[in-house]
Amino acid sequence: MALGSEQNHTKSVRLPEIHRLRGVAILMIVAAHCYQFFGWSLHPTVEAVFKDAFDNSSLIFMFVAGFLFQHTEEKRFAYKGYLLRKFINVFIPFVIAITPAILFALLRGSPAFAEAPVRDFSFAEKIIYLAIYPGETMNFALWFVPVIAVYYLAAPLLRALDQRQSYWMLAVLLPLSVLMHRPTYSKLHNLTLAVYFLSSYLLGMCSSRNWKRTVSWLTHGLVPLTVAFAIVFMGHLLLSDHHGKSTTRDPFETQGTEGWIDWMYVQKMLMAMVFLGVLHFFRDRSAKVLDYLAGASFTIFFYHLYFIYLVSWLTRFSVPEFRPDYFLLLFVFAVGGPCVIVLVARKLFPSWSRALVGASVESTASKKQPV
Repeated sequence: MALGSEQNHTKSVRLPEIHRLRGVAILMIVAAHCYQFFGWSLHPTVEAVFKDAFDNSSLIFMFVAGFLFQHTEEKRFAYKGYLLRKFINVFIPFVIAITPAILFALLRGSPAFAEAPVRDFSFAEKIIYLAIYPGETMNFALWFVPVIAVYYLAAPLLRALDQRQSYWMLAVLLPLSVLMHRPTYSKLHNLTLAVYFLSSYLLGMCSSRNWKRTVSWLTHGLVPLTVAFAIVFMGHLLLSDHHGKSTTRDPFETQGTEGWIDWMYVQKMLMAMVFLGVLHFFRDRSAKVLDYLAGASFTIFFYHLYFIYLVSWLTRFSVPEFRPDYFLLLFVFAVGGPCVIVLVARKLFPSWSRALVGASVESTASKKQPV
């Protein structure tokens, strides 16, 4: 079952809405990590809203990554060249970004080292372990890189599925993601996480392959999509005892209050479509700040937790009660700090900024934005 023989959009087509969706996604990811800095005993309802609004925003990041893989690689794909680009543009900045977290764990200790079999590892083995499972470090957001690396390695298979338009697989993978729930990123779950996020990645590829149809669907269906998102969001907020992502220790675990359905997955996929529809509607409007943040999104992703941790250290690891102004200040610092790194890298190493910190020299939506 294919989705039709629609001719894919040419590579010269500007897609600022996709570029900006990446900017929106990174802001939501940072917000999800900022709210964890605070105590919520006086604001449990606001905490539930924040959890349901921001948690599991990595699904949107995965959707954009899948879209851009299909968009940029359909005609130019060569496996060795593709892996080389990923090595330079993703792996090298990942190694640079994870190094302080690994050094901190080795010097100060880590809960990961207290459990078997890691406690018996040699020094070198612990370094390799933390690089493969960076969710065990203070920069835990970097769990994302080894997981998406699975898709990089499987690129020929994913491209073959795209060329055969075998997106019937989404009929299997979407329910699978909803039922299996998201396993924790701090354990030995990289491959399981790759299975969980695969439907989002393929949905992005499918949307790119069928871009004209996607645009038509979003244009005519934006209101129903928005209503559906609002119903799922408010329904989960008001009726569920569990809020935020459904992180489980094992796939298909349904113990406790999380239930059989991963409603956060459903909600975030609807949210991605609503955001994409809105961004497409305003695609010709200037959005320089969002364009810049989208271009710097990988750097923000790689480094924002260090800035949040710096604030924690400066406040002696206290857990202040939530205040909107404190949250906003922390959020701006967590986003702005990595942006300063981008500015410095582009100034000092304009030809190497992407390889060093994950941000290219150009970050406007008028440029093609490979991932």
